[in-house]
Formats: sequence, structure tokens, C-alpha cells
Amino acid sequence: MSKCAIVTICKDEPHFMKMWYEYYSQHFADADIYILDNGCQETQWDGIGGNIELTDHPLTIENAARGHSDTYITQPKIKKCLKLLESYEYVMNVDTDEFVVPDPDKYPGGLKQFIDGFTGVFAQCTGYNVLDNGVPFNPVSKPWLAQRDEYHCDWNHYCKVVLASENPEWGGGSHNSKWNHHDKRLKQEHMRPDLNLFHLHYMCKELLTERYNMRGNPAFNPENAARSVDAYYNHPKFTREMIPGKWKQAL
Repeated sequence: MSKCAIVTICKDEPHFMKMWYEYYSQHFADADIYILDNGCQETQWDGIGGNIELTDHPLTIENAARGHSDTYITQPKIKKCLKLLESYEYVMNVDTDEFVVPDPDKYPGGLKQFIDGFTGVFAQCTGYNVLDNGVPFNPVSKPWLAQRDEYHCDWNHYCKVVLASENPEWGGGSHNSKWNHHDKRLKQEHMRPDLNLFHLHYMCKELLTERYNMRGNPAFNPENAARSVDAYYNHPKFTREMIPGKWKQAL
């Protein structure tokens, strides 16, 4: 039985999908990378390897407008993860804007070293929401986090169970499982301080606008994108801190 597969789902992600593949292909062979095509334009796959499979019911503008994202995005990804657990010891479940990075001091070989040595049933990340700093983001220039200054710390919504050897019973966009819940009132008993998840969705207002427009929501204009980002930046329950240097260099 192979050690670990990784699964994501994509709906026209011209920047994030390339970043996602560039990062995770350093730690997974193409044979173990599974990308669900949720109705992308053909040019989306230029330079992208792995197993690319069309979902049974691709996301459209019409059903996206009706708010059916869980049916067309979350559920196909979870279904694929559970199927792969029949032939893999572990499966990793992440979105295209989620980057799982182990502590570089403890795991100098990165995510591959972490997975190769992992023997638990599941791994829950510590989640961070990376923030826009007003500087244009360049996805070609690495390290990516070095282009940003702050994040929201221990953001429970992204303290996800991302690696598992049995059915985690994921729900709520895969943010919840039978081992965790992102509700702030509940203690996150299994959150690992040596395994971070960096959520890059809000790190650049320009990319956010382009992303939503590409995915069939032209109403999400620059003004709305900026408003959405600012709402997260200024939310009183989220703690903002500077991103430590070792993590900025690790991604």
C-alpha cells in the first residue's frame, strides 16, 4: 500500500493552482497527486501534472449563484479522499489556496519528511490566515510568504485535519471532522504547533478579484474584494501578528 495521496479540487485558479502544484509536487510524486477538474478552462492545466479528473457535476455560474458550493466543491473532494484511503495508508485533503508546512527547524526536508515519518491516525494543523499588505504579490517570486508581513494567528477555521488514515467524517468545507471543530468555544486538543496551514485566500486583493471573476462571479469586483479583505483584517476576534522569519522562508 502506498504511503500518502494528496487531493484538491479546482475551478479556474490561474495563479493558486500553479502555486499549489509547484509546492506540493516537491513532496508528492505525480502519481500520488489527484486534482479534480470542476469545469476549468483547458489552459488551466498548462504546466500542471498529477492525475487530473473531471468531476461528475462541474460547478457552473448558475449553481454557484445558488450557493451550492458544498455539493459541487467539498463533497466531490471528500468522496475522492475516502476512495483513495482504500489504496493509500494516508490521504491529505487541501484546497488550492491552502499550503501545509511543517516546522522547518524540526523538518528540514519539509512536508515529505513529515509524512514519511508520520505514524499517527490523523494530523491537525495550526491555521493562519495570511493578510494583504498593500504590496503587489508576485506568484513567480519565491519564497511567497516573504512578500507578506502579517497573519491572523491560530485561526480556528483553518486549524483543519488535513492528513488521515481513516475517514475523518469531514464536514463544513472539510474544516470540521470527528476529531476537531472550528468553533472558538471548543478546545482544539489535537492542533499541532509544528504543522502550519497557511491560507492564502486573502493575501492579495487583486488576485482575489481575479479569482472570483474567473470562477463565475463577475459581481465580485475590486471594491467588494477590498471590502471582504478588510472585514477579515479588522475583525476583533482575530489576533494579528508578524509572520516569523523561519516560516516566511519555508513557503
